[in-house]
Amino acid sequence: MLTFQPSSQELNEASLVAGLRQRDDEAFQCFLQTFAPQMQRLARRYVYSDDEADDIVQESFIRAAEYINRFEGRSSLSTWLHRITVNAALDYRRRQRPQTPLNELDQRPIAGDLGDVALSAELSQYIYEALATLPQRQRMAISLCYLQGMMAQEASHSLGISPDTVYGYLQQAFPSLRRALACYISEV
Repeated sequence: MLTFQPSSQELNEASLVAGLRQRDDEAFQCFLQTFAPQMQRLARRYVYSDDEADDIVQESFIRAAEYINRFEGRSSLSTWLHRITVNAALDYRRRQRPQTPLNELDQRPIAGDLGDVALSAELSQYIYEALATLPQRQRMAISLCYLQGMMAQEASHSLGISPDTVYGYLQQAFPSLRRALACYISEV
């Protein structure tokens, strides 16, 4: 059996992949230690809690271990695991029903006035309802670019699509959001 020996400074990806394919425990531990924090941050972009993100990361590493023989090396191991994590996050979200409003929206009142509190809550509800009407890909593009502050290039990597496609989803989403919010916008 091939024994995995990581170098002290530089992780040899080919050696790591070979160790993972041989089901070497040390290689898998190194794989976890190297990539888990990055995948945790990525998964957290798709869900509401750290616990949910932990579940996604765990599922991602299980899938990676299961399918390591399909890794062809056309991309880096990190990019391959990133795609697995995004897919696991999207699968997780598909299985979940919306249980809480989008926590990315700041629902704290802007001013101390009770009318402002009601207006803020009403606005958040309108926005949540409008976003919920969008197809999932458009909703994800809006969430990544506008609620999480990603550039289209970053969002495209997370979604596994081109930046032009992200822009297309955003352009498709805006008229739908305008229509859904038209009654509220005309009241202001």
